[in-house]
Amino acid sequence: MSIVKLIAAGSVAILMTAGTAAAAEECTDEMLEERQEAFGAYLEAHPDKAETVGDAVAIVEKKYGGEPPRDKQCEAMDQLLEEIKKP
Repeated sequence: MSIVKLIAAGSVAILMTAGTAAAAEECTDEMLEERQEAFGAYLEAHPDKAETVGDAVAIVEKKYGGEPPRDKQCEAMDQLLEEIKKP
């Protein structure tokens, strides 16, 4: 399974759990989905960056002490995209 497919599968899992989040959160399901789509699109356009995803995830998770809390997932996706865009 390619890294893009793994990320897509992970994104689906996040979206499934995000549906149960409280509606009052700042990071809406739609906002999170947009970021996940942008992340996937970037990887599709830059397949050479797929090998950096694991390192980028580790950097973002380190900031949050593991998986980011639901209200920080949009922020975490933004940071993840920034990390993989680095040269």
